[in-house]
Amino acid sequence: MARDSSSTFSFDEFEIHVERRELLRDDAAVVVEPRVFDLIVYLVENRNSAVSKDELLEAVWPNSYVSETSLTRCVMKARRALDDDANQQRYIRTVHSHGYRFVGDLRSSAPKKTDAVPTSDDESPRIRDRTRYAATSIPVLVVLLIVVGAVLNRSPSSTSVPPQSWEGSPIAVLPVHNDTGDSELDWIVLGLMNSVIEQISSAEVLQAISADDLVEGLRRLSRTDGEFPDARVAEAAAFQQFGVEYVLDSVLLAERGLYRLRSTIRTRDEDLGTFDVMGDDPAVLAQKLSSFVLRELDGSSPDDEPSVSISSDAFVNEAYVRGRDQLLRGNASGAIDLLSVAVDQAPSSVRARHMLANAWLANGEADRAVKALEDLQLELQQSGARLEEAKILSSLGLAAYRQARYADAEEHYETAIALYSELRQPFREAKLWFKLAEVAGYQGNVTLERAHLETAARLFSEVGGTSNSGVVLEALANQAMDQGDMQAAKAYFSDALAAYRSAGLSNDEAVAVFGLSRVAQHQGDFKTALALAEESRNIARDRGEPWTEALGWRRIGMVSIYLGRLNDAEAAFDEALIIARDIGAGYTIDSTVTQLADLYRMQGRYDEALRQIDEAAELVEASDIDIGRRYVQVYRGRLARDMGDPEMAIALAREALTEEGDIRRFFEADSHYLLALAYGDLGQTAEAIVSLKEALDAARRKGDEREVAMIAATLGIFELAYGDTDLAPGYWGIASEAVPDSFYTLMLEAALSARRGDTREAESLFAQAREVAGGQWSRSHDAWQQLFTEPLPSS
Repeated sequence: MARDSSSTFSFDEFEIHVERRELLRDDAAVVVEPRVFDLIVYLVENRNSAVSKDELLEAVWPNSYVSETSLTRCVMKARRALDDDANQQRYIRTVHSHGYRFVGDLRSSAPKKTDAVPTSDDESPRIRDRTRYAATSIPVLVVLLIVVGAVLNRSPSSTSVPPQSWEGSPIAVLPVHNDTGDSELDWIVLGLMNSVIEQISSAEVLQAISADDLVEGLRRLSRTDGEFPDARVAEAAAFQQFGVEYVLDSVLLAERGLYRLRSTIRTRDEDLGTFDVMGDDPAVLAQKLSSFVLRELDGSSPDDEPSVSISSDAFVNEAYVRGRDQLLRGNASGAIDLLSVAVDQAPSSVRARHMLANAWLANGEADRAVKALEDLQLELQQSGARLEEAKILSSLGLAAYRQARYADAEEHYETAIALYSELRQPFREAKLWFKLAEVAGYQGNVTLERAHLETAARLFSEVGGTSNSGVVLEALANQAMDQGDMQAAKAYFSDALAAYRSAGLSNDEAVAVFGLSRVAQHQGDFKTALALAEESRNIARDRGEPWTEALGWRRIGMVSIYLGRLNDAEAAFDEALIIARDIGAGYTIDSTVTQLADLYRMQGRYDEALRQIDEAAELVEASDIDIGRRYVQVYRGRLARDMGDPEMAIALAREALTEEGDIRRFFEADSHYLLALAYGDLGQTAEAIVSLKEALDAARRKGDEREVAMIAATLGIFELAYGDTDLAPGYWGIASEAVPDSFYTLMLEAALSARRGDTREAESLFAQAREVAGGQWSRSHDAWQQLFTEPLPSS
């Protein structure tokens, strides 16, 4: 058909400049592949009729044989470039059983001169249902990490080409479902998946996330070491959350002595086809599958064929694949046995030697691993294989970190970061900034830790890694809380929440809301803290996340105590324990049992409190949790004091304060406060006031406004009753600035009114304090009220 004489076509916000081969949207260039551009132009030029598939194949791929799959993929990309899709069909309409037709309204237009800047042609992906070959054991979060890497881990074939202009399309390779009925072949689930990923990537025209990154991210995102969650929605989550171009879903079948690897390539809109590769060796099928994927998706020639993983020897190849499966599953010793076989038979394989070194490191053989990694780095440095060298440096950094050689860890990570930056690998670069932050944090360099975390968050955000960005922002929030900067913590948790919601990660969303509840509690805003705790619980419960739901119930219980609603708190703790015990969430069980013991103490149920605190002590010893031990000591001390044994309370508080580690900040204020009250019971008011001042300093460092208000008000009451009365108003100012409506603040204000002789005002304020305290009001508070409302003895 004759070519249209016009060199420019205009419709809606788009312009096509045929001779300049430019597609513009609002005067900004849209980056499209050459064949995609040719297809759009051909359809526009022949817009008066439908164009058959055969005609399009001949026009776009002249003198070449390609399947209809390639045409379908090209149409999908053309629609995306035009902000169209198979549902809308605003510009490219499918003519069923025939082909396609351009249906946009053209307008007259002259070519424009423009300094166009390329823009992204990504569209918001749609959700699709899984097909019958979906592996129900595939974890949702595996896919999330596959797709993160697929989108972010793009590796250009030439280091001079930035990732934005790399034409390879990212693919999510799902774990392979073993449908042979032979459990001895379960190694293919992760092993074969890893092999396909490595071989596709080896051709350097299509990139997928590494299996190591996939599993590492899975464990981080799932927040559990248990079984992988069901993954019926895995494919939909992949397309929706990360905009992956393709998904490869495979199942291994056994038929008449052979293995059939049946795979389906899907886009957001449609299946591109289901195909089979067959053979007598599952490990060899990975190469056949990889070759087929490359030919279908990128039109690869035989020169682009993927390399065999390790060796042409099937036995060696399978040893490597099985070894990688064992390493991914956390079985380091099993991985060492298998990978050693691979290295012995294929000593020149960088992959096998690298994985064996990683297995040694995972098995605690750090010196052996470091020696092997250093030898590899030297070889790669001399050969100029910079990407592989950067990977080795990352492993060396991890090894140094585990050996507490922090300066070496920093040097290795920084060198790897420089290489990744030069090679345009922002995702890997961001990951190492996160690891550098871990090193800085472990050394107590808070400023450097925050700087590294902020760099990692920025890089993840720039490359679109919403889930990874959220994880880093959450780390920044927790660090800010540790430093007492609640405003910064609130901002970081809010940003993390936005990232998780954008990615559709419901469990992480619930955890971020949980963090915001903690911040509100520290700021003394208990009503907001309760509402956020309930929201976190609801999100987790609605999405079927029991671990996070248990955390939400526990937080509801804690905030309910601060609101004086002890019955509500008990019910919430009971719910938390039911769920936590059902799923085996050890730390949640330990902490909830400890808090329930303290609740029974407040209610005067001392026998139950004793039994509960004894159980808590056994649990934390079994779990070997230092912070749990210290909290048990503090809570046991509170119970001892309430039961009339202040000496025991003092001993337990002092024992808790022997802790010198990073965890001290969590219970330091509580311990000093317990000491002060016990000293007060013994009439040692000078010691009590000193302990209260230390408690106030600790609460301020912690940034807990609730504790600041409580301790400052108590200090003011002690000074007013036993010390320097002139200091009391200043402490009331501190308490009221922290939490103006706390019952401690009201009690100190009431005491000051009583000392001024304003009895009516004092009685009114004490009544308000009692109402606000609810179930928190104790005999000690009765004693304080009596102290200030009874007439002073004559001198």
